[in-house]
Amino acid sequence: MIQRIQTLLILILSLLSLTTFYFSYEVQSKSIVNNIFLFVAIVSFINIFLFHYRLVQARICLMLYFVFISIITYYFIYLLNGIKLEPTYFHISSSFIQLVLAFFARKAILKDEDLIRSVDRIR
Repeated sequence: MIQRIQTLLILILSLLSLTTFYFSYEVQSKSIVNNIFLFVAIVSFINIFLFHYRLVQARICLMLYFVFISIITYYFIYLLNGIKLEPTYFHISSSFIQLVLAFFARKAILKDEDLIRSVDRIR
């Protein structure tokens, strides 16, 4: 389980989301985005243990794409309207890094799935 690169990427994603939640909770405790980061941390940590179900892992990573894109869009709309929120740049950069990590994790998961399917064809 731990030797797979996607496990490490998802673990880093989970830890980054948890640290983003922790540091932004002190600044903005009632923001819905903080709760979303906590949700992402929990879901991505659970996603690590679904290594037998690679397609489910890939779908969860795809779901996380949309979560991170919506967070980035949410803050960009606020920035375009001139509203300056405290952890705005921190959330945008953290979401972008997590989006890239989820992308590479999904790519590695689908690569493993293709490898398994090719081995099944040979038998």
